[in-house]
Amino acid sequence: MRSSVQAQPMQLKLKAVYRLIVDNFLAASCVVVLVRLGPAEIISWLRPAHLFSAAAAAVVYLVLRPRAVYLIDYACFDTSPLARVPMASFIEHTKHTPTSSGRSARFMSRLLARSGLGEQTCLPEAHHCVPTHEYCTLDNARAEFELVVFSAIDDLLAKTGVTPDAIGVLVLN
Repeated sequence: MRSSVQAQPMQLKLKAVYRLIVDNFLAASCVVVLVRLGPAEIISWLRPAHLFSAAAAAVVYLVLRPRAVYLIDYACFDTSPLARVPMASFIEHTKHTPTSSGRSARFMSRLLARSGLGEQTCLPEAHHCVPTHEYCTLDNARAEFELVVFSAIDDLLAKTGVTPDAIGVLVLN
């Protein structure tokens, strides 16, 4: 009876060791492999691990760092009041376009009524002329684009005091 009583604490200790090894199998197998290897081999295996750790830390830093995107200010193009066209004038000009029909003029009037554009809406110079299609050229479109974009950028740079050299990326809408 005495031997079974003494064997019980030993069995509990072995059971605890067995559970520890089973629960941590990967760590236990690494300990066994490291015991078999010598110190020189262990050190030679750690060098690539350090390089991998440094690369992983760099990737984590690049992924988690805050983005350097700032909205400093905004600027909108503001044209002269001479560019304003009442909706009735625009519809009348649309009717005089050779490619439009009465149906397309009705569609255009419904579209303008539902779009939220008001009577103070400004249009490009080509839409102020009665045969609109003759003045809608690529050169006029480019001139209009340059007028709108460059004046808005000039206003933005003047308001913020930022030089163009300090800008990496500029987003326009």
